[in-house]
Amino acid sequence: MGKIAEITADINLEYDVALSPVIFSEYEYLVNRNMGSPFTIAVESEGVRL
Repeated sequence: MGKIAEITADINLEYDVALSPVIFSEYEYLVNRNMGSPFTIAVESEGVRL
């Protein structure tokens, strides 16, 4: 998580944005998706595939 926080902080400062990374394991993500989590619905409809 440390490297992700470091990259996020750099982007926040460089571009004057407020990013907040959310880290899920694949299992956690699938459980949330199967439960109809509003977060996973938003990620799948609005997110950018990496």
